Amino acid sequence: MKINKWLDPIHRTFAYSIAILFALMVIVGFLQVTNRYFFNSSLSWSEEFQKFAHIWLICLTIPLAYKNSAHLGMDIIYKKLSIKNQSRFMQLVNSLWLLTGVVLAVYSLELIRVARTQVSPGLGISMGWIYAGLFIGNIYLIITAIQKLIQNSQST
Repeated sequence: MKINKWLDPIHRTFAYSIAILFALMVIVGFLQVTNRYFFNSSLSWSEEFQKFAHIWLICLTIPLAYKNSAHLGMDIIYKKLSIKNQSRFMQLVNSLWLLTGVVLAVYSLELIRVARTQVSPGLGISMGWIYAGLFIGNIYLIITAIQKLIQNSQST
């Protein structure tokens, strides 16, 4: 359970980051609507900000939902297994999450490398920063999958 003590601050940090990012998206969306409706002028960067924040939001939320078992799933097979095989099945599922995180993290590094020379027109920032959310989210997914693998192996 030492791993939980070490990882709990990381999980809280990601949860707070997600909440802040979502709040920023709402604020920017409200500003865009307000400016367009009342001042007949739109913000040139707001749509781009919301798209990029949405990318980050999804990439950071996937591992948090996985940690909290909030993803949709079909447990028809799981429920038919014995207790011992349920544990093995969960080890397989957690291993597949780990593999997914590793593969996506590796490929996201290549995406960042290619995109870092491109600049977003509205915000004027490197597209590498935008796709860094994919890498960070998958590193978080890897950490969460390892935590679940350890917890599952200790419970058997």
